Amino acid sequence: MRMPGLSYTPDYFADDGALRDVFVVDAGIEQWDPVIDALRASRWRLSISLDDEDITESALAAALFDRLESGQASTARMEVCVESICFSTHFFAPSRLEFNFEPTAISGPDDFRHLRAFMELLASATRREVIMTMETSQHEGMPKLLSATP
Repeated sequence: MRMPGLSYTPDYFADDGALRDVFVVDAGIEQWDPVIDALRASRWRLSISLDDEDITESALAAALFDRLESGQASTARMEVCVESICFSTHFFAPSRLEFNFEPTAISGPDDFRHLRAFMELLASATRREVIMTMETSQHEGMPKLLSATP
């Protein structure tokens, strides 16, 4: 697993009012369940909800997206906490496998190692590049602050 930018760079995590995104490049519906399975198997705290109902143990991505698209549910959310850093995603679209987090949660090299571990897990589970950018809905063309590859 290659990860450019292996050293902690405080400027990437400045308190500038914006979240940071961890984004799986070229993701589709096929990448969601391997991520969910890998997170379930991890030692990290995981929560998946559909309209505020906890479905962590039974969640399947295709079924979640079907319920959202059909109007049978209005919100879905997944949160994983790696030590004190919590990453959240909202199942916006199958192609938007991204998590956001508060940059101030990365306050030193130890926290940075946890971020790296999270990105490496995503890259391994999806077999895709995973990048960290400033918060955006259009990751194409955004500068990669960090990158992990399978």
